[in-house]
Amino acid sequence: MLQFKMLGQASTFIGRWVRYYNEERSHYSLSHMVPRARTALAS
Repeated sequence: MLQFKMLGQASTFIGRWVRYYNEERSHYSLSHMVPRARTALAS
């Protein structure tokens, strides 16, 4: 379990995780593609 000494540390960590979850990890609904790659194909 992660422990943070300051709220800012937790906020930074969570923000990075949310960005990874939404933008960088592969998604089943996108045929296991990363959202950025899917967007590039649509252009």
